Amino acid sequence: MPVFYQRTDGSGFYAKACIQGSIVTFQLTTRGAAKLRQAGVEAGGKFPLRLLMSLYRPGDAFTLKGGSGPKAGYHEAEQFCFGFEENQTAEKLFPACSETGTYHDLHLVVQVEGGTSTARLLCSEARAKIASTVALNLPLALVSLESLARLEALDKLPADSEVIRALRQSLADDLDAEWEKFRRLKAHRQQGLGFEFGNELELR
Repeated sequence: MPVFYQRTDGSGFYAKACIQGSIVTFQLTTRGAAKLRQAGVEAGGKFPLRLLMSLYRPGDAFTLKGGSGPKAGYHEAEQFCFGFEENQTAEKLFPACSETGTYHDLHLVVQVEGGTSTARLLCSEARAKIASTVALNLPLALVSLESLARLEALDKLPADSEVIRALRQSLADDLDAEWEKFRRLKAHRQQGLGFEFGNELELR
């Protein structure tokens, strides 16, 4: 479960989450931090992983180079993860670079080599290595169901691509509704109905 932090100098906000066993730091835009605070999440508070993904999609939560830490020890990971089910959710929700397994600055890239096109999600370092063969280079924050449909209509995407199928499946998951669910659960808790935050999820 991600944790919301404010920088010690007051200059901004960030969140940390355990994804695939690594502690990943997500920088938050002013809009992203405001959305969390409006939902009742204070600095130091935990919030659902699916809300983090809702911020990640439009770029209101993003990682920088070095934002993916080494594999976390058990006690460190325990601060951010609650059980096997959330780990599965993280794997499903958060795409990683096909080459490095990192999460920073991901783009949807179509590489054409030897007459064959391949779609992959790549970070900046991986993209630099294949720059001469790249036919499409689109920041992940700009990828939507609509943009994928347009690119497919223009024959810009390889047919039967596993990466494109996974992106479509992820984008079809309505995460906006999770905010209202979270607010309702917070309201119930505040009314003293016995809700424990650790048991409030999995939100779907």
